[in-house]
Amino acid sequence: MRCEPLFATGVPTSNLQVDLYVANVTDLYGADIKYSFDPNIVQVVDADPFTPGVQIQPLAGFLSPDLVVRRDANNVTGTIQYALTQPTLLRRSTVRAP
Repeated sequence: MRCEPLFATGVPTSNLQVDLYVANVTDLYGADIKYSFDPNIVQVVDADPFTPGVQIQPLAGFLSPDLVVRRDANNVTGTIQYALTQPTLLRRSTVRAP
């Protein structure tokens, strides 16, 4: 994983955007990403005020958002969790019984 920008600076009460990327991975069909931050320094801004809790906004293009399990942040504990899976198509197969 990598974070862009690596170091973010700003003035108090201003909004900053920090993007997290998964890199150098092939055949990724699901992820459960946990990230921590110091809630005394930064707070996550709710991306979806119509959903209870504080939600993050996933980047477009990170898998297909077919089944997002979690995308929440906790500004008290300083944690972010983003979990999703991208179901794959089952291939047709034949099983023969003896």
